Amino acid sequence: MIVRNRSLILLFFLSLFGCVDPIDVKLDQDVTRQLVVEGWIDDVNDLVVVRLSTSTINGVGENTLGGGARVTISTGSGEIFLLEEAIPGVYATLSESVRGVVGESYQLNIESGDGRMYESTMETLPNPVSIGLTQEELIETRGTTDDGTPFVSYFHDVFTALENTLDQHFVRFETTGWEKVLVDYELVPAGPLDCWQFQNPINRDVILATNAGISGNTYETKVANVPIQFRTNYVVEVVANSMTSEAFAYWSEAKRQLNRGGGIFDPPFAPVIGNIRNVNDPTEAVLGYFHAYSQDMTRYCYSRDGIPVQFEIPVFPIGVTTLCTEHYAPALFELPFDEGVCP
Repeated sequence: MIVRNRSLILLFFLSLFGCVDPIDVKLDQDVTRQLVVEGWIDDVNDLVVVRLSTSTINGVGENTLGGGARVTISTGSGEIFLLEEAIPGVYATLSESVRGVVGESYQLNIESGDGRMYESTMETLPNPVSIGLTQEELIETRGTTDDGTPFVSYFHDVFTALENTLDQHFVRFETTGWEKVLVDYELVPAGPLDCWQFQNPINRDVILATNAGISGNTYETKVANVPIQFRTNYVVEVVANSMTSEAFAYWSEAKRQLNRGGGIFDPPFAPVIGNIRNVNDPTEAVLGYFHAYSQDMTRYCYSRDGIPVQFEIPVFPIGVTTLCTEHYAPALFELPFDEGVCP
């Protein structure tokens, strides 16, 4: 079981919604801005966070639909949980712990600031899929820059094995990373010389997996491509989010849209409609999805000893006391979990 601190989880989600671009659809000027819903409940974290925002027009827009709403989660067994507005447009179960239960169904209900009513479909937490051993493959790339300078770069391709069962699996992966990075100071040390820089996510690709047509006890999926910038340890955290077949279809379409080549014969980009609807106006298209995930997680530490990577450690002049965590923000001096994951 994954144990996570509730206050750290809240800070993480608030920073996630504040710093990471949401799924966004840039609309033409003659299209009405739409409500965008992002949120989920899972069986690991006891905090539910939902973001309500407004789609943009040509990349510019105000959040006119997300603030001042009443947001609740209702269960198939009749319980109702109220989410409070933590920051404008972001709602969380601040006053009580709410954790999903496998087999239970959950529905998101929204009353917007202007009185419109929205609801999601009932999402049921499926059985989780178990992550097996995580492995990595060192990739070397050689080439030349535009000015003809030869270069060599190294990456780790990260693979994870999933347990194959009789149940149909629909899984989306999320990967985050912690890289040990270094600084130095002229003459007099001004603080610790190393820290852990946080990468969330490692890659922005939509990574999906299903065991349809798979034989054998396990099946393998590539979940991340990690650039090697320092000859130090790197910790990758892989979370497997098991979901419903409907949620999997949503992410499959989102991935198809994001991976479009943009050629002349490609179909026009279309908003990916999720499981949220306007109760009184079914013609209104609402973007985003409210998920019910069951999760499994694994961490793995890669040692880069022996990899011939060239890098420069920033050296701060006398009088400059910039900390490692400030230079590489977001970063921490110690990992927020047991450092025994690394040798």
